[in-house]
Amino acid sequence: MVMSGNNKKILIVAYNFPPAGGVSVQRIAKFAEYLPEHNWIPIVLTSTSDNYLDLDHDLYQRIKDKVIIERINSFISKRKTSNLRQRTGTYLPWNNPKEKNSFKSYLANLFRAWILIPDSQIFWVLPAIFKLPKVLSKYKPDIIFATAPPSSVLLLGALIKILTKKPLVLDYRDPWTQSFAMYRKGENKFRLYIERWMERIVLRLTNLVISVTPPIIEDLQLLGKSNHRCKFRLIYNGFDKEDFKNIIPKSFNHYTIVYTGKILSNWYSALPFLKGLRELIRENPDFTDKIQIMFIGVFDDPKAVDFVEKYGLTHNISMLGHLSHSECLSYQLGADLLLLILDGEDIGRIGIPVKLFEYIAAGKPIIAIVDRNSLTAKIMNEAKVGKVVSPNVPKEIAKELKDFYSGINNYCIHKEVLELFNRQKQTEQLATMLNELYYN
Repeated sequence: MVMSGNNKKILIVAYNFPPAGGVSVQRIAKFAEYLPEHNWIPIVLTSTSDNYLDLDHDLYQRIKDKVIIERINSFISKRKTSNLRQRTGTYLPWNNPKEKNSFKSYLANLFRAWILIPDSQIFWVLPAIFKLPKVLSKYKPDIIFATAPPSSVLLLGALIKILTKKPLVLDYRDPWTQSFAMYRKGENKFRLYIERWMERIVLRLTNLVISVTPPIIEDLQLLGKSNHRCKFRLIYNGFDKEDFKNIIPKSFNHYTIVYTGKILSNWYSALPFLKGLRELIRENPDFTDKIQIMFIGVFDDPKAVDFVEKYGLTHNISMLGHLSHSECLSYQLGADLLLLILDGEDIGRIGIPVKLFEYIAAGKPIIAIVDRNSLTAKIMNEAKVGKVVSPNVPKEIAKELKDFYSGINNYCIHKEVLELFNRQKQTEQLATMLNELYYN
């Protein structure tokens, strides 16, 4: 990329960046892709590809000539730490699936709880610090932009702010210490105290905070209220209409329901949906040969797998594993119905699955197995893009599936809804915010 004197430079600190795959990179990759259209040149400080468990080279090929990328090796790669967690059963210090009482599991949990603060990506931040002088001298950025998770990235962003005195923008895709009230409930209180102290310091140094939902913004405003100069802004997650160009919809011989994304045993468990599917087939045995469900992405939900085998649903269920982003879109466009899953009141209060916005862009009806009071349900109902069903009512899930199959549930996507979640429009919003910081 050629930089001219008319362009302003933004240093983007992002641990995950293409060729990393998955939803965690979509937001920052799209910001980086479209910021040059608004005279902002992105310089991305990121990790090396051995830190990515899923790869998407299609996305990388699309943006590689639009951004400047500086990659830094981690002391310990994500693949190595992932293998270690699998061997020791230390996925979470309070919920080890295997060898919970073993000595090696105890040591691994102790190390994670007291050394890896705020997360294991601190092993990437440390070598990044040593490379900072060279990067800052070479590019002389006008604004620093740090996106999390992982939360370690925010610490690095704050350090760069101290070194350069340049405006700092934080992008919260997920909450940091507020997550202790949700999936990190088992963490010790002293660790929470340390991380909250870290987060308050970071917010004290920040000029602008953006996040993906109003509740996250509200929580951060309370935590960062001592910094009266900091502004808080909302930019939802979204979709890129350009991604859908030249995508050929997948052809299917049966009525097909598609789910793209991770299936996990906590908030993204397939079990409630599978119970509804079993109820549908039990009441209507002919559906065994009429309907198929395709799960694309990691499927790590042992109870759901056991349920499929126990009740003979293997004929209807396909688990396809990780596919590229363009392949996922092909399946979405070819599907008759798109499946969305999010269980848990805590996460439902503040979180919206990224795939919802892409589902909306695909223009296919959506069945969302989510809490009726969640943000996801609110957007679904306001946009009229599908049907919301509570996770704990299998009979209702079965009824809605039958109605979708029969064509009773029909939905029309409104253009104004599409524009609200358009990545190009959202990047324009971001560029306006960056200009305010730069010129003021």
